[in-house]
Amino acid sequence: MVRERWRGRGLGHALHDDILAGRREERATLLVEQDNEAALAAYTSWGWAKFGKPRPSWAGAPELDTLILRLAAGRTDAAGPLR
Repeated sequence: MVRERWRGRGLGHALHDDILAGRREERATLLVEQDNEAALAAYTSWGWAKFGKPRPSWAGAPELDTLILRLAAGRTDAAGPLR
């Protein structure tokens, strides 16, 4: 999460790319609360695609979206969504 006063400067995207740089996995997955429109917009603009909606069984569990991003081994950036 980037603090409000630092938003709009590309810091979140830079952190995102740095975290994923050089990963050897075929894909990355993450969970986002369905009502977190800002996060969903950012992730989809960075190539993530909605993959599913897990249903946690505990009382008061948040409604979540599962997002997935294909990674390219040996690259320093994310390669794009799975299709």
